[in-house]
Amino acid sequence: MYAAKFGIDEQKLMRKLWGDSFYNPKTKKWNKDATEGGVRAFCQFVLDTILKVEYINMHARLIVMLLFIRMIEVIKNSLCLIMYNALKCVVSNNMYPTYS
Repeated sequence: MYAAKFGIDEQKLMRKLWGDSFYNPKTKKWNKDATEGGVRAFCQFVLDTILKVEYINMHARLIVMLLFIRMIEVIKNSLCLIMYNALKCVVSNNMYPTYS
């Protein structure tokens, strides 16, 4: 994916990623030393991507868990309301029976 983006051979890019190479996104140039604005290639293209995916995954799990907890609260409240109305109906019919 990155080889096509930069227009270089995959093997050459792998040497850059796993070696001591730095990429400066402002100048869009590769360097052998950490010049101003340069970021280690492995950190920028491999590690940061993995961390971003894991961050999104972690927050997605948290959102699903919070939605599930909220859903349980809504169901519990609905059941309480249904049971309250049913009990109210039973009590009112037993307290004040109507004869036809």
